[in-house]
Order: sequence, then C-alpha cells, then structure tokens
Amino acid sequence: MGKAKKPTGSVQITIPDGFGRAAEKLADTIHHVVDLAMGPDRIRAKIIAEAEGQAAAMVIFAEGRAKVQGVEARAVARLRKREVRRQENIESITKKAFDALPPPVQVSEQPVNQDWTSRFFQECQDISDEQMQQIWARILAGEVARPGSFAPRTLSIVRDLTKEDADLFAKVCSFTWDIPGTGIIPVIHMVDGLVDGQQSAKAELDIGMLMHLTSIGLIEFNVVTEYGTVETRTEIAPSYYSRGHQLKSDGGVRRSLSLGHVVFTSAGAELARISNAVGNDQHEKAALDKWSTKGWKEATDVAETQQLGPSKPPQMDCEGQVHGPLV
Repeated sequence: MGKAKKPTGSVQITIPDGFGRAAEKLADTIHHVVDLAMGPDRIRAKIIAEAEGQAAAMVIFAEGRAKVQGVEARAVARLRKREVRRQENIESITKKAFDALPPPVQVSEQPVNQDWTSRFFQECQDISDEQMQQIWARILAGEVARPGSFAPRTLSIVRDLTKEDADLFAKVCSFTWDIPGTGIIPVIHMVDGLVDGQQSAKAELDIGMLMHLTSIGLIEFNVVTEYGTVETRTEIAPSYYSRGHQLKSDGGVRRSLSLGHVVFTSAGAELARISNAVGNDQHEKAALDKWSTKGWKEATDVAETQQLGPSKPPQMDCEGQVHGPLV
C-alpha cells in the first residue's frame, strides 16, 4: 500500500505505490489548492462537489424569482460546466505531473511556494489540449523537484502559448548546446541574413519564425549582432545533447566562441529544460563547421595521436537542475 497524507478537509490524499517521497511532496504542494483523493484510476477533487452545491443553491434562489429564473438557471448551468471542465483539466495535468517526477534523490527538500502553486493552477485551469497539458505537467514536476525553477512570469507566457508555438520553440531547442561558462544556448548562425541552409532545411526555421518567438518572450533574435562567449579561451568543450566535443583554437590564440544570433530569454531558458527537443546530426555538424571557419578545430584534427574521450552527457543534479534539454 502507498503512504497516505490527510490535508485540511475531509478528503484523504492517497499516494500511489512506487512514487515515494517525490509524489508525497507533489501531494503536499497541491493540497492547499486542490483537495485530492488519488486512486489508481482517477483523481477526484472536492471542488466539483462544491461547484454543484453552489449551482444547486443558485437554482433554488432563481426559482424564487420567476421573472429571471430562466436567465439565472442558464447562468448556473454555465458556471457549473465551466468549473467541472476546469477541474478535469487540473486533474489531468496533476496526473501527468506524477508521471513526470524525477527520482526522489533529485527532489529538493525545499517546499514549493504556495503563492506559486495558486498561480500555477490559475494559469493552467483552462488548458484542455493534451500536448499543452504535458508541458504544464512537466513544469509542475520540475518546480516540485527544484522550487524556483519557473518564474511566475513564465507561467503567464506558457498560458498564452499555442501548440504551434510550442512546436516551433522545440525546433529552436534542437539547436541547443551546453557551452562551458555560458550555459544552455541555441547555436544558430547566419549567412547573408538567412539561417544557414543545412540547418533551416531540417529545422524549418526562418527569420519570421525567430521574430515571432522573440515577440512572445522566449528568445532574443538579433539579425545584426552575433553573440559569443564572454571569456576568450584556447580550448573549450561544448556538448550537443549526449555528445561532447573538445575544441582547440588554431595556433593557440585566445578567442571567443561564436554562438550565433539567438539567445534564450529567462523564460525561454527555463522552458528549454522541458522542451523534449531532440538532437539532429545536421545541426551539430553545421555548428562545428562554422566554428572551424572561426578558428576552432576538433582536438583530433589538431593532434591525431591525442586520445580524448567525449564529454559527459547532460545530467540532472540532485536538485533537479537539468544541464541540457530533456529528450
């Protein structure tokens, strides 16, 4: 049997078998917003019964006012349908969040801010699309694992995202590299104002798309300025998903690593960790080729006899911080 916790109220939260401390923390996080009874097949919420009670009371009141009975009854019916639909959305997202929880060792002991939780359910309660619910579920699971991972402003941005926006953002995230000293960043170089041919053909990106993602607050795209690492180096080891590369500067000259024309906003950086983007060999090769023209060579090209192993793949630390997009 799973463990059980009983929050304020008459409904008991039963933790499903096999989830352990991570699920207990998620239950603790949400119970002040939604008083849940979680069984193996469903999550039931007290708010439905409360909505029905409120609706019944309004109907009784409306019946005593014959002149407006029809209008009030219809208003009550609309209110009840809306609240039931919202509750179903909340339940569905919560179920998915349990599936998205990381192992207990990656879950911080720090509690999730209750104001954040209230804001979360306020923003996601009208989301019924399955794909978008998955995104909300990963956000909730990520915040439970590491409180502070997602700012309230990020929740507002996600609320307004369409499926097309999410898919487009995932395409940008497929260009993402982990650059030592810089962090997780999409490496998208430009040629004569156009996204490099090999990259754009596969990623289906164009300037209009990048401008759109800029307008909704996920990236910053500058067609003129090319970003680069702040620190100049003679060696650097960027990694693309699970593949690491050891680069050396030609002639041992200290230089910056070119990062292209796109960077994440703070919200974009938070959401990149749950984008479920996948790597692409062409994107990886295009970035390495571009760096080669800028004076960076693979270590094996510089010294054939030097034996170098690949960098460690992206990992999640004990607090749930992902060092690379989730795939």
